[in-house]
Formats: sequence, C-alpha cells, structure tokens
Amino acid sequence: DDLFIQQVATKRNTVVELRHSAHTRSKACATYREWVNQKRRHLTTSPLYKGPVKFRLALEPFSRILFWVLGIYLLLTNFYPLVVGAILVFRLIVVQVILKLAMNRLNERKI
Repeated sequence: DDLFIQQVATKRNTVVELRHSAHTRSKACATYREWVNQKRRHLTTSPLYKGPVKFRLALEPFSRILFWVLGIYLLLTNFYPLVVGAILVFRLIVVQVILKLAMNRLNERKI
C-alpha cells in the first residue's frame, strides 16, 4: 500500500503508469457508518506517515479552502469585485479543463 511505497520508492524505481490495465478501483462506502469507520481506520495510520508527506497532504485542501474563503470575503467587502470575480472564475475554468483532460487521458467517463 502507500506506506510501503513511501518507504521504498525513489526517482529511479518509480514511474507514473497511465495504462487502463494498471488502474485500481474500489467501491465507495454505501452508508455513512461505513464511511466513518473507513475514516477512523485511515486516522489510525496517520502517525506512520513522514512529516513532509503529512504537510503536503494537508497543504492542498487548506490552500483551496483559503482561496475560496478569501475570494468570497473580498467579493463581500467589494474589494475590486471584477478582478476577484475574474480570478475565481478563471480558477474554476482551469480546474475543469485539467479534470477533463485527466478524465480523457485515463479513459474515465463516469466521474
């Protein structure tokens, strides 16, 4: 699993594999209780991750939330609303384009 890969992976022995036959699929939790139990299991392994890995994993959602909170705050306070609105819309478009390109490249149609 990912903890094993974290220990043994290097730039020399690791590649990004995009072939459909290399994809791994798992079913989503059917109930809220299953989802909570899954999150509890994930939290029990968190001490096993290295500090820099934890930091990078937390940085993306934190920066995304901060971007939207600050953007909405700036819009509500009428601070250059056209510029702020344009930046927010631009980010939405860029993210959608990237996701669409990734879906096409990975042959995923029903995400």
